[in-house]
Amino acid sequence: MWQTFGHEKAIRTLSRSIEADRIAHSYLITGPAKVGKTTLALDIARAANCSSGGTPCATCRQCQRITSALHPDVRIIGLEAARSGRLRTQISIEQVREIQRDASLLPYEGRNRVFIFESAEKLSGEAANSLLKTLEEPPENVIIILVASDLNAVLPTLVSRCRSIALRPAPLSAVSEFLVGHKDVNRERAGEIAGLSGGRIGWAIEAAESPRIIDEIWETMDSIEGTVNGSLSDRFDYAERLSGRFSADRQGVLEELNLWQSWWRDALLIAQSKNELVVNKSRMESLLSISERISAESVVSSLKAIRRTAFLLERNVSPRLAVEGMMMQLPSMPEHRPEG
Repeated sequence: MWQTFGHEKAIRTLSRSIEADRIAHSYLITGPAKVGKTTLALDIARAANCSSGGTPCATCRQCQRITSALHPDVRIIGLEAARSGRLRTQISIEQVREIQRDASLLPYEGRNRVFIFESAEKLSGEAANSLLKTLEEPPENVIIILVASDLNAVLPTLVSRCRSIALRPAPLSAVSEFLVGHKDVNRERAGEIAGLSGGRIGWAIEAAESPRIIDEIWETMDSIEGTVNGSLSDRFDYAERLSGRFSADRQGVLEELNLWQSWWRDALLIAQSKNELVVNKSRMESLLSISERISAESVVSSLKAIRRTAFLLERNVSPRLAVEGMMMQLPSMPEHRPEG
């Protein structure tokens, strides 16, 4: 049984390959953060080692040990912690060489060794070039799976050596139904989580299992609204706080920018009289206030500024300059005057 949800096309394609005994030696799985890429990679690992010899059954010893992260032939490689405790910014050549040594050995317990590189776009230049040699001449019984959020940041020669699988966000209705049926979430909250997830099933599952995630989002939304309605000095203070977190919590900062986009996207929907499509329904009062005070063109301009900031941060532009630039491009807020 496949553990991957919401990516039926990818599952159908992989199922046909498994049935024809044509599992590739290398895959590249791309898509937004927490959309299900690593889950699919582990499904491939289960399929390649399942005792049933077909699609992953999820119940045999091989599948269960992979699910429990106890299988000696399946490894996940990602960013390691430096001595300071912070994550390194690149996957090193030493990590790749260690995998190459392991790949030269026969499988210890299963039929295939499977190496999953998370954040493959963060392979250092040396590491990527060294891994390329393994992909060009893959050992028998070895499967290498690259997982990346940014396809354009992966070395093109690596891309050309892999079978590509692109994952996209699932329909919000499907995410909501999954949470109701599999995570025992009531429909109202499931719809709220699905909307905030943007169709990223992995994020939705995490939010359903940890209510603190939603609480933190509301706190962040409070901060966003305060910054939008604040002075330029308030905005620069926020820029300093957010950019100061970037080196230690890169993904967290990018997730916060996603919340900025979500909030302004809702403001645009209200400006277009599409209130029923708003995701952050609990913010309706403040969103209605914004739509009354600025034009739809200003909202679109704000969305563009936020997207550009995320683009710049992904490409290692100075976080302080990038976020301060975004703050300066947001529209100033006219004072709200209630009717009557």
